[in-house]
Amino acid sequence: ITASPNGTYTGVQDVLGETVGMVVTVTGKSTMDFELTGPFPIFCKGEVFFLNPDHSISLPGATNSSNCLTSKLRADDMVVGAIAYDNTLDSIVVHATALYFLDLTFYLTHQSVSSERKPKQHAHTHTQKYTP
Repeated sequence: ITASPNGTYTGVQDVLGETVGMVVTVTGKSTMDFELTGPFPIFCKGEVFFLNPDHSISLPGATNSSNCLTSKLRADDMVVGAIAYDNTLDSIVVHATALYFLDLTFYLTHQSVSSERKPKQHAHTHTQKYTP
């Protein structure tokens, strides 16, 4: 069981018929890279994070409008909400809102060192479908 996130986590979600992939790579003790693929492609390197005692993940830079993740998501009418790390499953859950009304939940599973960075649908990856 991993006490804190380490390595690469991927997941996909179907949003109004489009597949949106998310890749989070922990690059240091307190930094991670975020990548979204699909209709909202972004890449933000070196986002500072803190793992809180309750296993929630805080992004202190998210309150800064010039922050990469904040500014790029806002440009696509998206906002990241709660992020949590599950140390028993070694997974990350990211809640987000798109287009001001679509609630999205990405279930990101840890990838082995030999896995590719691109989000793929694996047997253990949860895919959520949103239907208005």
